Amino acid sequence: MSDVTKLGACLVVGVLLLLTGAAAGWVINGWRMSAAVAGAQKERALDGQASAVAALADFAETASKVKEAADSYISERAAIAGKLDQLSKDLKNYAKDKPLPADCRPDAGRVRSLSEAVAAAKQAATR
Repeated sequence: MSDVTKLGACLVVGVLLLLTGAAAGWVINGWRMSAAVAGAQKERALDGQASAVAALADFAETASKVKEAADSYISERAAIAGKLDQLSKDLKNYAKDKPLPADCRPDAGRVRSLSEAVAAAKQAATR
């Protein structure tokens, strides 16, 4: 072989080795970047999971408070309704036992019963 042919062959082999090295570097860099992207995606997923867990805990706490308020409302409503029924019965019984004359003012018992009924009605209206 002549020197020019050997030089051309060496040049071709050198270029091929250079291209092979560049391709290998490209592939290795791609693997490294893929690993970095996967790590970033994992961190973002963990952050999303943490915020979702926090949101669910907040939702559960709020739902618990709403349930407590609803239970309190139901029990208070039943108690107030019971008081109103009893006051209504007391007022009717009192009116039957001691009817009010046409020209007379209500006595203390009637005023007390009416005051209690008005207070219970106001309390029920504010809730």
